[in-house]
Amino acid sequence: MTKTTKHKIILGCTIVLTLLLTNQTVYAFTTERDILYTSTLDNLTLKIDVSYDENATNQPVILILGGHNGTFSGTDIPERFAQYGLFAAKVYKRGFNGSQGVSDDSGREVYDIIDASEYIKENFSEFIDEENINVVGYSGGGGNVFGLITKFPDYFNTAISFFGISDYASWYNFNTGANRGETIQTRVGSIPEEVLDNYSARAHYLGASNNPYTNIQLFHDAQDAIVPIEQSYLFRGSGLDNIVMNVSNEGDAIRWIHGYPENGTDLVIAEKMFIPGIVQGIRKKTELAEFGTLFVPGYVKTKDFFIILGDGTNEAGNLEYDIDGTFKITTVTGDAEFLFKRYNLEPDSEYIVNNTVIQTDSSGTLTISGIVPNFYIIGPIEMPKPNGPSSRPELIPTHELSDNDFIGLMKIARNIIVSFITTLLEPIRFNFNI
Repeated sequence: MTKTTKHKIILGCTIVLTLLLTNQTVYAFTTERDILYTSTLDNLTLKIDVSYDENATNQPVILILGGHNGTFSGTDIPERFAQYGLFAAKVYKRGFNGSQGVSDDSGREVYDIIDASEYIKENFSEFIDEENINVVGYSGGGGNVFGLITKFPDYFNTAISFFGISDYASWYNFNTGANRGETIQTRVGSIPEEVLDNYSARAHYLGASNNPYTNIQLFHDAQDAIVPIEQSYLFRGSGLDNIVMNVSNEGDAIRWIHGYPENGTDLVIAEKMFIPGIVQGIRKKTELAEFGTLFVPGYVKTKDFFIILGDGTNEAGNLEYDIDGTFKITTVTGDAEFLFKRYNLEPDSEYIVNNTVIQTDSSGTLTISGIVPNFYIIGPIEMPKPNGPSSRPELIPTHELSDNDFIGLMKIARNIIVSFITTLLEPIRFNFNI
């Protein structure tokens, strides 16, 4: 028996003991394939497969994201996750495995994943815990995990990235990344030097500090020749304490080798490191901070507001926000169109924004659009004050003056004039007395 085999046996026994101690049960499950849903941004028809226990409720949801080249259909990941009590959904990104559209390398396709989650919430509500949404991705899917947790910072409980891409510009310039150059150029728009704005919208590591809320685990091998480990270190560099970095090296008994987890591989062992926490519903923090600064890699959406710069793939910027006050947008890519939505306001009500009256829709959403010339301030967003300077004047009923009204007004005017003249003469009389 080799040293490596001994290590694996010991680790396997440790995992079994952990599952027993955490009362983790193996569940029966059912699988539904080729479920269709529609994307919010582009109205594309997209596809998911789901595996879950149809006799259970409050199952944590885990979304599973495939790699850069789109090959995904042969893995048994959802079925394995379902055995541990998770509602597992394999999300097929646009352009692959029956999903419409074309992949744009962690651009608008990231929003598709949220659409899949919202579809599950709406159509499988009796089986799931809607407050326990999680995501795992491999390679390009790991890159989309980075995109999700920066663009949707208060959405996920747990996010796991296996050898993900946190910066497409530096990955393009990596030696093996350059071998994918034609594909990256097609999806992103060109080489980094020509469309730097587009790559800025995919620089997820710049937005790592957006998310101190989600439990984030990164898995990477130090000798990864496809996506270098620096891609995970870039994201970890934010210094947030909710990011756990799991690194393997040559000679280690357990290696996080680039690929998909299949039965018998070390990546399956990695699953036992995050599944118990997902089942328990542990989360670092639950609410978005009331104020702060967010990097906007194309777009950012929270439970309180949404902002998209350009088309969501070709601009980036920063957003200084105060939930109860102002929102300041600053672009890092020059002038940009923007769309801003503020949620959870009073439905069908008027608000004053930048001296303009804007009405919310029936869901309580206020929408503003325009151009950001370097920076743009929205707000404060407030309801008109009764009889205040920002409100519409109250209409006062009027009537014609009668003779008595006219006589009364003349008496008032006479008294005012007499009082005024008396005041003027008072200092003169005083001086005469001297």
